[in-house]
Amino acid sequence: MEPKQQREREITYHIGWKRGVITSNTRQEVEPAAEIPWVHRFNRAFVWGHAGTYPMGMMLALLWIFPILTFTCTLWLIHVLSMQSH
Repeated sequence: MEPKQQREREITYHIGWKRGVITSNTRQEVEPAAEIPWVHRFNRAFVWGHAGTYPMGMMLALLWIFPILTFTCTLWLIHVLSMQSH
């Protein structure tokens, strides 16, 4: 079997006053990792790099503790704000 020969396609677009042509089968330069801003590298490496790697027992404990902790902090904040109004 021979691979299908891909021909170059042109897609025209019209957005407001701007018109243009997009051609397919053109190679786009891939952005090297060195040119990615440091914030995105940090986000990828540390924030999203460890997602889902915690043990299931820890995640279950956090599932129960987080709402209780949030409710307790809300009550404490209401108490502190009401004490300042007196």
